[in-house]
Amino acid sequence: MLGIIAKTLHEVQNTTETELVVESEKARVERRVEMRVKTPDRVLSLLVNQPTLTLAEIAAHLGKSTSTIERAVAKLKQQNKLAFYGPKKGGYWQVLGE
Repeated sequence: MLGIIAKTLHEVQNTTETELVVESEKARVERRVEMRVKTPDRVLSLLVNQPTLTLAEIAAHLGKSTSTIERAVAKLKQQNKLAFYGPKKGGYWQVLGE
């Protein structure tokens, strides 16, 4: 009788552990999907609120390298979504129509 109870308890414990692993994997995948916002879109959303940021400051805010931000900005300029006005020091970014 105790053997049956121990076996059942062990099966329930293994099932619970498996369910926890599956739930953990689902949460990780959902979080990864939610966070897959493209760098150019993140640059635009940042510059809407802070148009005087430098490329280095944008990179620091987004946790990306400066070269990644340079590529994203070049792409946005090519698509006419972003423009820089004024001198290198003291200029500002303007997000253009989507």
